[in-house]
Amino acid sequence: MKHRRAGFIAMAALATASQAQSGRPAPSRIDDFIERVSRLRGQVEELAFQPGKLFEFQRGREDIITVAYTGDDMGWPIYSIAIREVCRPRPGGRGCVPGRAARMVRAPAPPELTRPRQRGFSLMQQMLRSGAETPEQVAAAVDKAGLEWLEGDLDACEAAAEVIRQADRIEWVVPEIHSPDPSKLQAPVLHSDMVEVTFVTFARKSSYHGYVAERSPGEWAGRLAAALEPCWRPAAAPPPWRR
Repeated sequence: MKHRRAGFIAMAALATASQAQSGRPAPSRIDDFIERVSRLRGQVEELAFQPGKLFEFQRGREDIITVAYTGDDMGWPIYSIAIREVCRPRPGGRGCVPGRAARMVRAPAPPELTRPRQRGFSLMQQMLRSGAETPEQVAAAVDKAGLEWLEGDLDACEAAAEVIRQADRIEWVVPEIHSPDPSKLQAPVLHSDMVEVTFVTFARKSSYHGYVAERSPGEWAGRLAAALEPCWRPAAAPPPWRR
């Protein structure tokens, strides 16, 4: 919590300077500012980064894999991915062809990007500078923030399909749980980016929330995102914050 508070203080200093230039009053207390940032972050996540909202609702269809990647102790939104089984129109207009499609929303890259979390931190700075507070103002600011809204055909992206086939190698339960060894100290994890991964099939759902540990679903999700990178194109569908 001490380090999280330090991060908020750093952002508060930047936002206070921006507010002073714009003529808006600065937060009177750091606790008030922390509350404001947390509320704004939640609004941005709800509008744009909920992986379950990347595809439109369609009866009988649901996402089979979702990923939400957030940065640092503050949980800045960085990117979300959803993969869904779809049925594409068959050439000639009769029936459809089953397949898999992917969509991603990602915070824009700031200059001199070196770590994923910088995307989320930069996005939240931009949102704070906008002065948005009401749901309508936040939606308008999100629409102007330059979020990357992408889609891809998983069936035409062999590298990503291969990563999905390797999902059976994921380590869901760590040795500290099933084979604890008191002589070994568990390595501390500080200020890590966090990943939430969910797999869904008939009557079954498997979820992971944690850091990018070796062989974990979080590490697997990072490889999936990297494999999808050359397969993205600008999405034709409206983004979730415009629906």
